[in-house]
Amino acid sequence: MPFVFCWIALMPLPVDAAPLSAEISNADTTVFVALGANLPGPFGGPAESLRHAMERLREMPDGVLHGGTLYSTPAYPAGNGPDYVNAVLAVRASDTVRFVANAFGIESEFNRDKDRAAGRWAPRAIDIDIVAIGGQILPDPARHAALRAKAPIDRVLTDEGLVVPHPAMQERAFVLKPMAFFAPSWRHPALDRTALELAEALPAEELDAVRAIT
Repeated sequence: MPFVFCWIALMPLPVDAAPLSAEISNADTTVFVALGANLPGPFGGPAESLRHAMERLREMPDGVLHGGTLYSTPAYPAGNGPDYVNAVLAVRASDTVRFVANAFGIESEFNRDKDRAAGRWAPRAIDIDIVAIGGQILPDPARHAALRAKAPIDRVLTDEGLVVPHPAMQERAFVLKPMAFFAPSWRHPALDRTALELAEALPAEELDAVRAIT
C-alpha cells in the first residue's frame, strides 16, 4: 500500500469533511492559495498571522471551499530561520483576477515590502502564493515549461506576472501534503499528474517533516 495513504489517515480532519471532487478542484473558478510565515507580525506569531490572513480571505465575496489546516514546516534552505507555519486553501472565485489582486493586497497589512527587501529566502511575517487556478497554465505553456526547468534558485517570478501552477509546487511537500488530503484529484495541467500522485512522488522524509498543528 502506498505510504501516502498512511500519513493521510493519521492527519486530523480539517473544517470541511469531504475532499473536493475532481470537477471542483479543476474548475477555472477554483483558486488554490498557499500561506506561510515564520516571524512574528503585527497580528501575533506565525500561526496567528496565518489565521488573520485566512480570515481576511474569508471576508472576500468568494467562498472558501476547503483547507486551512496549519502545518509546521522546516525553513528552506535548511537552517534558514525558524520553522514555518503553512496552510493551503481552495477558494471559489467568481472573478479570479480580482481575487488574486485582493489576496496579494493582504500582504501589505504585514509590511511585506520590508520582508522582500531582506531577500528572497529571508524569514517573513507572511507570504501568500497563488498555487493554481483550476487547470489553467499562465502565462503560457512554453514560458511555464521554461520556468519549471530552471534551478530553484533561478526561478525569480517578479517580472513574469501571475505564474500558475506555481513552477515549484511539484517539489513542495508543504503544498502537496495538504492538497493531497483535501483536493487529491486536482490535476497539474502541465505535468498531467494529480496532487495525490505528485505527493506520492516526494521523499517520505519531506512529507513527514510537514506536521499538522493540533
